[in-house]
Amino acid sequence: MKDVAARLGLDTSIGYRWMQAARQAGAPKFARLVVAGSRPTGAIAIEVGGALVRVEAGFDSELLREVVSSLSAGAK
Repeated sequence: MKDVAARLGLDTSIGYRWMQAARQAGAPKFARLVVAGSRPTGAIAIEVGGALVRVEAGFDSELLREVVSSLSAGAK
């Protein structure tokens, strides 16, 4: 958390408050990011609840949040 907060120019306590608020709201948990290649492509792949979701550059963040939330709920 400390490194992420520093990169974003935020105080570390803000990140912890965001995570606490997300937990209380029942939001999906933070995920571990694994770099799978050496060349950036503008795309990411997310594995949630046994499903692999490939996200291209310019994606709709609200739609992605809904998909991840739905898959997370199904994995419980």
